Amino acid sequence: MRKTVILIILSVFIASLGGYFAYAKFAGAKKPTKPSEYHIGISMDSALQTPDRPILAMFYADWCTYCLRFMPTMKKLSEEYADKYNFVMIDAESADNLDLVKQYRISGFPSLFIIDAEIDNQVSLPISSYQSIEYMREDMDRYLRVKKLMTCEKPKEE
Repeated sequence: MRKTVILIILSVFIASLGGYFAYAKFAGAKKPTKPSEYHIGISMDSALQTPDRPILAMFYADWCTYCLRFMPTMKKLSEEYADKYNFVMIDAESADNLDLVKQYRISGFPSLFIIDAEIDNQVSLPISSYQSIEYMREDMDRYLRVKKLMTCEKPKEE
């Protein structure tokens, strides 16, 4: 009887241990630990090839905890606005991006810009917008409305 109880307890323990490892493997997939692990968007060069679509560019540094905290919002926005914006992630500490960092005068992270080659415009999004996905949506939608007004053909003067 005692052997049976021990075998049952041991079997339950082994089964639960196996369940834990299965959960850890499939449900607990490794969470990104730095912004570059999110792989959002396309390169700046590729984004500039479609000038009719504005670019939402995020300048980040991999050590920046604020950048990492903002990444789930950026990912969600990139999915929601995929047909309206090109999304670009720019590692501000990469030697390849120093010219862009200087051009946009990046001094803090994250820094977000809407860049629009079609109308030669760039808008720095305020840090207060990063606090909420709703604020980001408002700013992005507002930009699209203003762009639409700006690109409408003006009536001819007589």
